[in-house]
Amino acid sequence: MAATGFNVNRDDVGYILRNIVIAEAHSGGMTLTAAIQAAYGVDANDANLLPAGLRTVSGVYNNLFPGNETLGAADTPFPRITDPAFVTDAEGSIDFDGPTGALAVSHGEYSQPGNVIDSALRLISNLIVNQTIDNPAAVAAWFTNPLALDAFNERRGADAIPVRPGQLTGDLLEVEIDNIDVANIPNQSPDIGLSPGFNSWMTFFGQLFDQGLDLVTKADNGTVYISLNPDDQLITHGPDGIPGTGDEVPPQLQFMAVTRAKGNANGNLENTTTPFIDQNQTMPRTRRTICFGGNTSWGTPLMVWVCVRWRQVTCWTASSPVRSPRGPTSRRNP
Repeated sequence: MAATGFNVNRDDVGYILRNIVIAEAHSGGMTLTAAIQAAYGVDANDANLLPAGLRTVSGVYNNLFPGNETLGAADTPFPRITDPAFVTDAEGSIDFDGPTGALAVSHGEYSQPGNVIDSALRLISNLIVNQTIDNPAAVAAWFTNPLALDAFNERRGADAIPVRPGQLTGDLLEVEIDNIDVANIPNQSPDIGLSPGFNSWMTFFGQLFDQGLDLVTKADNGTVYISLNPDDQLITHGPDGIPGTGDEVPPQLQFMAVTRAKGNANGNLENTTTPFIDQNQTMPRTRRTICFGGNTSWGTPLMVWVCVRWRQVTCWTASSPVRSPRGPTSRRNP
């Protein structure tokens, strides 16, 4: 099997140099549009469309058309598609000092800075994790999943007809589903199972990917107190999940707290990172960097670093590979 390598010719290096020259002119005071015009000999409209120069760390000038220079840049407000409509839970209340002190507190609006009490957030979390017959959403998802229905018939019999709890009509073939049935909702792709189903790796990737798309400062804007509803298991059963053992959450502690995101002077939230979906969003296990040096006529790279998990392990010079004792430093270390 023939060996393969990373090859860079004179045209490649010339293209890289041209973009470096554009970036140097831009940093020297020339507008990026003018610097691209000077390098390529095009008019301003064409210069604004060329993928030339080097991107700024902040994301400014990724769009060169007048008025769009900060589009998608860091430290700019999230764009809105519609007018904001803030909904505050009218039923949320917390008795911060217990039943013998002051009255329970119920206040706050998401449209205004300061503390907010909202029980809906806990309700949403409880519904997501509650895969039992007590959750109508889980039951509905179960009935629409053909793989779950197949598992039901394997367990109950080929002729058994699944029925929601409490909805038997008298048909002898009807069987109420139970928590064992609802616990089995297999992953299935939207094309009736022709493609691989969803798995937790999608969750991990989504979390990793989103970390590179948005980041909101959370400070100086109060706290969201998530009140627990009377039927919350932390109140009725406690953290051990067993009622009557004494670890049930007392009234003055029946809430959770999260810091509110910080808004700007207009109340809008700012994204402190640039949301462009490109290679600055990837966090690879293997990274290759070309290092050039002076007095080489920019003809060949001096060396190529191959980094594994952000640690450089091998260096190829222009003539032969050599082992390097240590690698370059990085802000991201595993």
